[in-house]
Amino acid sequence: MKFVREFIAVLSDFFRYWSRHGWRALRAMNLHERAFLLGSMILTVCSCAFVAASVKTYRFQVQLPEASAPTERPTEPESGIDPVDYSFPLRDEPPHFPLNKRWPSRVEVSNSQSIDQLPFDPERDLIRIEDERVWWESEHDNEDLEDDHVFHWAMEEPFRRLVELMEQAGGRLKVQDVYRAEGVHAPKSLHKQGRAADLTTANPERISLGRLAKLCVAAGFDWVFFEAKGGFHIHVSVTPEGKVRRSWRENQ
Repeated sequence: MKFVREFIAVLSDFFRYWSRHGWRALRAMNLHERAFLLGSMILTVCSCAFVAASVKTYRFQVQLPEASAPTERPTEPESGIDPVDYSFPLRDEPPHFPLNKRWPSRVEVSNSQSIDQLPFDPERDLIRIEDERVWWESEHDNEDLEDDHVFHWAMEEPFRRLVELMEQAGGRLKVQDVYRAEGVHAPKSLHKQGRAADLTTANPERISLGRLAKLCVAAGFDWVFFEAKGGFHIHVSVTPEGKVRRSWRENQ
């Protein structure tokens, strides 16, 4: 843009000089010199038009980044399409899942996206999940004022798949924390959008927390952490778009 401004300034000086002295110089020229001058002027005008068109095209193509569009909940499948089958794993179980292990190994927000990256509307994005096979802490703890049945919609598929996989393994899933608008979690915790859950097992003698973590990976959660802080539990989270599960379904 600096070059364009300098070019326009030089061109302006040229036309200003020509308006004052050009006609006197033109009368002193022969035919060949006048033809050369006319051709130079035509070339200059064409060059200016080309530069102006290029600048306009550049400004049209290079736009400032706009705010991300709200994540829309997937539409309901049309009649005649088979419902999602949650009875088999989405991934293979990792061979080992010890305490403090993360899957994948990078930090949560680099994999599941932070709460600042996309807008969140509780009325649009939150759903309620009921399943009698699950032990819901909010139904057994009178001091827990939150509802552990409330999830972000992107959590539904991996959660329902995990319930099925736990039942097949002879275990029962225990849900401790999901959506928490306020409370003990960090200010930018994914619990604030219902995209994270803290899970344990209701029968640890049958299913260990290490095995539960493996099943969470197999169920399709985007991030799994065998956490000790606040009591041993498995922390899981998802991206707001449910990219992993949607991509997998489209390729079936």
